[in-house]
Amino acid sequence: MKIEIFGSGCPRCKQTEKIMKMAVEELDSDAIIEKVTDMMAIMEKGIVST
Repeated sequence: MKIEIFGSGCPRCKQTEKIMKMAVEELDSDAIIEKVTDMMAIMEKGIVST
């Protein structure tokens, strides 16, 4: 499983990443967490606001 976190790298994005890492660890999951900070890549996914 891949979990993508979209955002510019603001404190809220960093907190989301931290929470996701804790959840993956707690669930003993092999999920991969990927941060996407490139605004063009975010817009290509159809996301207009993070």
